[in-house]
Amino acid sequence: METEHCIKECCAETKQRIKECRVEYGAAVGQRIKECREEAEQRSSDHTLWLHHRSHPQECPVCKGVVGEDKLVPLYGKGRSVTGPRM
Repeated sequence: METEHCIKECCAETKQRIKECRVEYGAAVGQRIKECREEAEQRSSDHTLWLHHRSHPQECPVCKGVVGEDKLVPLYGKGRSVTGPRM
């Protein structure tokens, strides 16, 4: 009987540890996603500012291709239409 009680107690403790681990892991993943989203939004904002402050014709500093507001693909929508040049 004592062995059975020990096994049940150990099993309950293990389940509790797994539950706590999942909660901590979920919080950590949620924070990483939030940080990544904030960084992506900041980069998108920086690129939009860059686009508006460049002289015409606007060109990409890397590939020298023509860049315009109509060529941008928005991150997370930001209130713009889902259809874009790549869809």
